[in-house]
Amino acid sequence: MGTLFEWKFEGQSNGTPVTAANSDDFGDPAWTAISLSLTTTYSTAQARYGTVSLRSVISAGTAIAADKSDTAANSSATSCWLRLVSYPSVATILPERSRDSVGAANLASTQITTTGQVQAISGATTGTASVTTLALDTWYRLEAVTTAFNSGSTLRTINVYDTTGALFLGPVTATGTTAALCNMIRWLKSGSAANLEYFLDDPRQNIGATAEIGARIQSITIGAALETSQAQPLARVKGRPLGVATEASTAWPLGRRKFRTLAAATEVDTAQAVLIPGTHRVYSGAATITAPQAGGSAVTAPGAGAATVTANHAGEARVQ
Repeated sequence: MGTLFEWKFEGQSNGTPVTAANSDDFGDPAWTAISLSLTTTYSTAQARYGTVSLRSVISAGTAIAADKSDTAANSSATSCWLRLVSYPSVATILPERSRDSVGAANLASTQITTTGQVQAISGATTGTASVTTLALDTWYRLEAVTTAFNSGSTLRTINVYDTTGALFLGPVTATGTTAALCNMIRWLKSGSAANLEYFLDDPRQNIGATAEIGARIQSITIGAALETSQAQPLARVKGRPLGVATEASTAWPLGRRKFRTLAAATEVDTAQAVLIPGTHRVYSGAATITAPQAGGSAVTAPGAGAATVTANHAGEARVQ
């Protein structure tokens, strides 16, 4: 397993061209090498996560690339969100390819056709294009895994997911021959033949991985606090501030327990599915204890506050 590199682009200014110098300005890893036209910029026009993505408007004759190297391995995994504004004028490798930087060889890649179909390429072998096509102006997450580099059975597998996490198309595969290990991922449109416009967000790579990277786990901050909610079939726990006090209630399948602060006294209610007949309610301080009964006698109980007890009837008692 290699190192997971990921780019969020957050903090970059809208319209600023992407360069090697600014690629790591806000905590993202620096590109190992980059060759981009001035029409590949950071953009706030579209974003899958946060507010910034990468926008590329490419004319035929312009080749672009953003490379990230790592320790050579016999497998690789990539993940990114892609939004096509237009289809390529010719089938184009996008959004990435696995490479051997030493021999400058393209080992495996993902290709988008002129109608938005997805193809896998392994070595010199191009797999069958997907029947389903990518729609324009729609975000898709592309997950590509390649195994067995430097062999005659290098397998490239691509799955495409929609924004709900459901599988949109795939797997799309190709098996070919490669003569080197992978030590670099080359991102963005590779090649100079196509006219093309697209947005790219949250690209991630792991040279050495053998499974999909998967979608990023998001946390949502509400105000100054992080709210976590969990529903369970047998219980519910909820806490919320009430003025200067806090109410906490727990619901269970066999009853309800509730505690809350009432001025200077504390009230405790307990209700369960199976109880000794009667309800018990206790107040701090002096109290009067009375039980409905037939012909009971009054008893004065010792304590900090005088209490009157009328005893007792079938084990029932009411504390008021």
